[in-house]
Amino acid sequence: MRYLKGFGLTKLNKKYSFVYKIIPEGMMARDFLFKTLVVFLAAAALVALSACGDDVTEVTEVTQVVGMQVVEAGDAMPKCTAENEGAIVYSVDSVVSYACINREWIPMKGKDGAEGKEGKSGTNGTNGKNGSNGTSCKAVQITDGYKIVCGEDSVGVVLNGQDGATIINNKSCTVKAIAPESLHPNGGYKITCDTTNFELFNGNDGNDGEDGAPAFIDKSIYDAQSNTLIDLRDGKSYRTTTVGDQVWMAENLDYVYYFATNEDIFAVPGFCYNGVSANCVKYGRLYYWSAAMDSAGVFSTGGKGCGNEITCSPEYPVRGICPAGWHLPDTTEWKVLLDAAGGLSNGGEILKTTTGWDNYGNSDDGSGTDELGFSSVPTGFRLADGRYSGERNYANYWISTDADDGINAYRVNLTRGNNTVIMDAGFSKLYGFSVRCLKD
Repeated sequence: MRYLKGFGLTKLNKKYSFVYKIIPEGMMARDFLFKTLVVFLAAAALVALSACGDDVTEVTEVTQVVGMQVVEAGDAMPKCTAENEGAIVYSVDSVVSYACINREWIPMKGKDGAEGKEGKSGTNGTNGKNGSNGTSCKAVQITDGYKIVCGEDSVGVVLNGQDGATIINNKSCTVKAIAPESLHPNGGYKITCDTTNFELFNGNDGNDGEDGAPAFIDKSIYDAQSNTLIDLRDGKSYRTTTVGDQVWMAENLDYVYYFATNEDIFAVPGFCYNGVSANCVKYGRLYYWSAAMDSAGVFSTGGKGCGNEITCSPEYPVRGICPAGWHLPDTTEWKVLLDAAGGLSNGGEILKTTTGWDNYGNSDDGSGTDELGFSSVPTGFRLADGRYSGERNYANYWISTDADDGINAYRVNLTRGNNTVIMDAGFSKLYGFSVRCLKD
């Protein structure tokens, strides 16, 4: 299990609670929110696990598990002072979260960040060839709480609360182990405090010094005003667009799917075009149909077991690999979008981005008008034999509809210099295509 470091813990108004003192320089607001949630969950799990190795461990007097204050309107927000530096407040009327930074409330709605770098080498892996072995963590009891120590490093302090006012303060918490493969290949722990549940999953061991699969929070945040979606499984943010009654992702999914499918017993996480990680940032990932459908049944049972050479009857809507609250659209839902774009014969021009499509030296640009904000980019695709083709010329999207032959599944295709949109079932489930998710 992983734990994040770098946040101070202190007292506030004679009640002990988590206070996040510093937002590290250069951190995006969404990353800050994501790391805040993960730090709390890791600390809560470690405290609970400190007792004698039982499957269910009682941890008493845990308070203030919710680190975000909620107010009905912006004018009801407390003053941002040195005393509550780093605090987060969510305003219901504006649907915006604010962070207290340098005595000023800063809205946590940022623009897309710059291209990120590859993660650092993992430190908690046990089988990494180049990385050092991870060290276990423990909770050391102090006068009024516990100090969390991982290896030689002190992660922080969890203090006993006093006179809690919320419904879960001063309630005992329990921790139960989650068996591997039931919800996550590596298992983890379910933490219950009164009626509130949290799930914390174990990551994969490091390989050749690389980070393993991170634990995730299976939730998402959609902001209709800023047209953004944050996938809390990995903290990535996506633009969205509303077309009639539908809300679509306006970018291709870039979620690393670590879970084994029948085509891939070693859990390929999805493919970057030509194997170049920067292309995942540019285009999103390319997935087997089985991964797009979540055939391992990690997030839902709608597409469980749907893979190559298997004829299945999905339970619609199929969430598939999409963030919580979103799903992999079927042919009927795609047809609604295509009709809004002018139909199969003309929809391509309206759905494509205004740049990026090849024109092969012709005077007519191969790009489109992007009038609906769908922003289809020319990702190319991965062939079943592992080769890549079609960058700047094609965009293909998996649909959650099977072709009833076990070999093929439905897809939507857009082509350079052609306004026609193709929706057919003529390609193998072993091709690597993009994924666009639709809001439930």
